[in-house]
Amino acid sequence: MKLFSKIIAIGAIILLVVACTKGNIKKEEYIHLVDKLEQSDKFLTTFPFNIEVKLTRILDDEVSYKVIIDKKDNNLKQIKAIAIHNMKTTDIYPSIGIFDKPIDLLVNQDKKGIILVGYIKTKKDIKDLELEIKVYVEFINDEGKLIKNMYKYQNMTK
Repeated sequence: MKLFSKIIAIGAIILLVVACTKGNIKKEEYIHLVDKLEQSDKFLTTFPFNIEVKLTRILDDEVSYKVIIDKKDNNLKQIKAIAIHNMKTTDIYPSIGIFDKPIDLLVNQDKKGIILVGYIKTKKDIKDLELEIKVYVEFINDEGKLIKNMYKYQNMTK
């Protein structure tokens, strides 16, 4: 009976170590992508998908931003995406496919797109908000090639 208890305890420890290691790898990937976007000054202007940013005031001191990624006529497989901004925050940036499973947007699917949603604490009017949102999107195309795109949105009125 003692041997069985030891085997269960060792198994539980191994599962805990594996789970923590996977979590650390995902966290490292997230941090790497945030750093890459923050440091980048090279962004594309055309993409094999549609991308749009919408800003909405939801509270007196909070603005919601939505990054909408819609497929065109291409299959986008194993999508990973993250959106960051230039405003001070302690929140995690919205992402998909990093901490959760990457998703597919296929031409023959009903699923049309992805929406990354984040929030910014500010009382400024949206039109006066000097906001820059950078988006990283990674996917595999129909030819099996890994495609990496970076997009920049600016709401600069000055």
